[in-house]
Amino acid sequence: MKKTIYLSILVAAFITTLILIAPKNASAHTMDEPFRTDLIAGQHTDAGDVLVWNDGDNLYVRYVTEGGWCITELHLDVAASLEDIPQKNGNPIPGQFDFSKSFSSCVQEETFTIPINPDWFNSCSLYIAAHAVVSNSGQNGNGKGRTETAWGAGSDFPGKNWATYFNYNLQTVERYPEVGNAYVGIEDWINGDFDYNDFGMNFELAEEYTQGCTTAGQATQFLTSVTVTTTALIYDSGMDHLIHIRRPLNGGYSYQVSRSIPADPDELTLWDGATGKETPSGTFTGSGELDVTLYNTSQYTWPQKQIGESVVFKVVLDDPSANPKEAVEPPRSFTVDSTTFFDLAPILGNYDIWFEGTLFEARFHLSDTEIISDTTQQKNTPAIIPLDTEVPFILVVPFTNWIPPFEITTITSPYGNFDDFYLTASPADWFMPSMVTNNSVGPGGLSFGPYP
Repeated sequence: MKKTIYLSILVAAFITTLILIAPKNASAHTMDEPFRTDLIAGQHTDAGDVLVWNDGDNLYVRYVTEGGWCITELHLDVAASLEDIPQKNGNPIPGQFDFSKSFSSCVQEETFTIPINPDWFNSCSLYIAAHAVVSNSGQNGNGKGRTETAWGAGSDFPGKNWATYFNYNLQTVERYPEVGNAYVGIEDWINGDFDYNDFGMNFELAEEYTQGCTTAGQATQFLTSVTVTTTALIYDSGMDHLIHIRRPLNGGYSYQVSRSIPADPDELTLWDGATGKETPSGTFTGSGELDVTLYNTSQYTWPQKQIGESVVFKVVLDDPSANPKEAVEPPRSFTVDSTTFFDLAPILGNYDIWFEGTLFEARFHLSDTEIISDTTQQKNTPAIIPLDTEVPFILVVPFTNWIPPFEITTITSPYGNFDDFYLTASPADWFMPSMVTNNSVGPGGLSFGPYP
C-alpha cells in the first residue's frame, strides 16, 4: 500500500450559496468606524447617534447624544426578524425589550455589549430597535427644557406610533491560521531533499464577510475584503523563483500592495524563457482573478536566512454580491483505506500559493504533489521519506515561528512524526517544537535552531 503524508488538521465546513444581493462596497464596522444612524427625539429632532459594530464575538450598540441632549433611560432589542421584537398591534413595547438601563443622573453616552447569537446568521439582516428617553437641559422655543422619547432612525414599525427600527448586517472575519501565522515552504526539485527551505515565508490571511440575502431571500454572507500578510524568511536554493499568490474573484476590485522595501525592478527570466517581476507597492484596480507576485528570490544571497522582508496586500471588492461565501474544498486530499484526509484548511482552497523557477521546468502550485521515485537527493539525513510516498511541493505549517530543517536534511529527520501522524497514534501536531526528535541532524541542525 502506498504510504501518504498529511500536513495539517484544520478542516471547516462552509455554506453553499446561490446568486446573491448584498450592500456594495461594504466593509467591516469597528469601534473607530461604526455603522451610524441618527437618534431622533420627538419624531423630528436629531439628538445624537446610535453606533453599531461587532467583532465576531459581540455586537456593540452605543448611544451618543449631542446638542444639549442627555439620556435617562435606554431600551434595546436585537432580533433576526421584525416580528421577534416585542410589539402590540405593530407598536413596539420598550419595557419588554431584552436590554435596558436607567440612570440616576443624565448621561451623554452609553454602550450595550451583546454576545452574538449564532442563529442571527440564519437571517438576511438584524433588526434593531434602539429606544431612549432623553432630556434637553437647554431652552426650546418656549423657554423651557424638555424630555422626549427617541428612536434610532430607520423604518417605521407597522403600528400607528412613530417608533422606528433599523437594519444591521453583521460582519465576520475568517483567519488562517486562527492565531499567529503559518509557515509556507517550497521544495523546488522533483525527487528533491524535502527540507522545505528552498524558499520559506510566514503567511496569514483574513477574509471579511458581511451578512446578506440571496435573490430568493436566503441568508448568506458576502466577501467584502481580503488581507494577506507575508514575510520572507529563508532562501536556501540554487534556483531562483517568483513567488505568487493567486485568488479567484468575481467582478471588479481595488487592491493595495505594501512592501517593507521597494520592489525589485529587475525581471527574472524563467526556465521556459518567460519573464516576470515583483508587484510594486501601490494601489491598483482589477477584475476577475487576482495574481500578486510577492518575491523574486534572485535578490537574495544564497544561503540567506531570517530575511525579514514583508509584503502585505489588501483587496476590497466593488460588489460583494458577486462574491458569496461558497463551499470550498481543501486543495489537497488523500485517501487511505477508503478514508479521505485533508491536509489544508478549506479557507486555502481559494488561494493558490505558487512559484516559478529558473531550472528544471519548475512551476509548482499549492495543489501539486509528487510520488517519490528516487531518494538519492536526501543526503544529510538519517531518516528519508521512502519511495512511493506522495508529498507536496509546497508545505503549509499552521504554526508561528516554525523552524525548517537545515539544507539537505529531509523533514522526517527532525520531525519524526511528519510522515505518519494521520496513520498511527502519533500526535497530529508534528510541527510543534516539543515534537522535534532530532535537532542535530545535518550540518548545523535546524535552519534557525537548534531548539533549546
